[in-house]
Amino acid sequence: MLAPVGAALLFLPALMLVLDSCATGRGSTFSSGVQGEAAAARKSGEADRKKQPPEPVQPRQPVAPSTPHPGSVFWFAPPPPPAVVYVPVPLLATLVIQGLPSGALLLIDGLPRLYGVGGGLSLATSLSPGHHELEVRLFGMDDLRQSLDLQPGESYSFAPQLVPSAFALREVTAQPPVFDPEDPGSLGRTRLVLHALAPGEARLEILDAQGNSRIETKIVEVSRAETSLQWDGRDRLGRPLPPGAYDIVVRDRAGVEVGRGSVHVEGGRYTRSSTLYSGGGTLFAPTARAMEAGGVEIAGGFMAHTLDASGPSFGRLTLQAAYRIGVAAVPGMVRGTESPSFELGFSSMGIFHPGLYSNPSTDSFNLSGYALFPLFQGQVSNSFLVRYTWGSFIDTNAGTWPSPWDGPTRFPGLAIGLPIEIDQDNLRLFVSPEFEVSTFYPGYDPNLVPGFYAWGYLRAGFELTVDDLSLGLSGALRSTNIEEGLGLAYPIAAGFEARWHSPDSPFVLSFMASGEFDARSSWYLNSGVTAGFRL
Repeated sequence: MLAPVGAALLFLPALMLVLDSCATGRGSTFSSGVQGEAAAARKSGEADRKKQPPEPVQPRQPVAPSTPHPGSVFWFAPPPPPAVVYVPVPLLATLVIQGLPSGALLLIDGLPRLYGVGGGLSLATSLSPGHHELEVRLFGMDDLRQSLDLQPGESYSFAPQLVPSAFALREVTAQPPVFDPEDPGSLGRTRLVLHALAPGEARLEILDAQGNSRIETKIVEVSRAETSLQWDGRDRLGRPLPPGAYDIVVRDRAGVEVGRGSVHVEGGRYTRSSTLYSGGGTLFAPTARAMEAGGVEIAGGFMAHTLDASGPSFGRLTLQAAYRIGVAAVPGMVRGTESPSFELGFSSMGIFHPGLYSNPSTDSFNLSGYALFPLFQGQVSNSFLVRYTWGSFIDTNAGTWPSPWDGPTRFPGLAIGLPIEIDQDNLRLFVSPEFEVSTFYPGYDPNLVPGFYAWGYLRAGFELTVDDLSLGLSGALRSTNIEEGLGLAYPIAAGFEARWHSPDSPFVLSFMASGEFDARSSWYLNSGVTAGFRL
């Protein structure tokens, strides 16, 4: 857009010159008329000027460089050269470290700066002028600290002389500092880390707020700068300690205290991992405990079912991926001891029927999203659940129906529920009444056509946790379509799952098996695995 406008601006003065030359040319009827009008205008102007007093003569103003000069097209002065600002660079000081032992760490103002490489080599680093704090750490030696005041351009030589140290601890930490021992796997443990100055032997003791000893370890050999022990938050008898703050006291072999730290045990904090086929909880029964704000779980896996090879397909293959996250809610939204939060979950699932004669009209995929809003949380928890599942079927013509199986998946439609959960030590019970509306009904009747359907679910299950292993059993009953009255509809579903929680990472591996049977008492079985991470 700018190029044509610029060209027009450059062309306009030239056009005016051409027209001016045309207007003053001789032998032209048009130019004669123009000259006559110009002469008449001059006479009229002279007559008017004689009637008016003469105007004062204004001094001639210099023409600015950017103003067009008479007789020229356009002319612009070049921009002035940019101003150059010279910022003085302060002189740095140089620190030369001589003979830093191999493995030694030099900290400057509390930040790691250099590691010793041994061999009597000298290392140099630049520092800003001013005050600095130096610290040299080496396992087996006392920490060496020194203050420096450096001037610009100064070179300072530093040759650390380290002294062997007796057994002592720099600090004792718990990683993480807050955990719930009832949460299986790594999330139910903490690492007690001894940050040592020198090698030695130590014994750890956990004290409650009243100073009572709840557990004491055996002698621990400390042979490096950081030695850690894993603790599951349980006492001598294997019972989870009550929620509260505890002191970690470390003593040497002679019983002299050499270090102290703290750790916090929480109860009811956990929202255990699951296969995420029904969000949290078991395969068929969702949890009523919303994930703690900031918590994340990701899982994916498959289930498979084998059919008679003479049929239209060899079986059913279900692929699933899911994600859930805890979101902070408005304070006061939840009545309970833990921080208020609600849970969001998303999942996708594909159902395929592989085989030489498979019918692609029965293949499908669905997308599901849910929100779990806690009503109250504690040993007995209750929440409000809303979920929407969108399903895609390749062929939805009247009389051609997708698979009636809804299994641990969610059949397409809108569902609301009030899941209830009871937690008692390592046992959890789930009950979830739900109501669902959909354009499809998961029945075996091939004469049904797409329309409006509404029915209810009653989902229930339990989960038992033993160390790092969780065992779950759950099932689902479905009612008939409300237009047909209240009654039980087939198929009835049941599922079993076993989950292993890694003690060293938030990794969870699950084995699943689910089955359905109809009024003819015919069964089929699905089985598979999922893998997930809980963060």
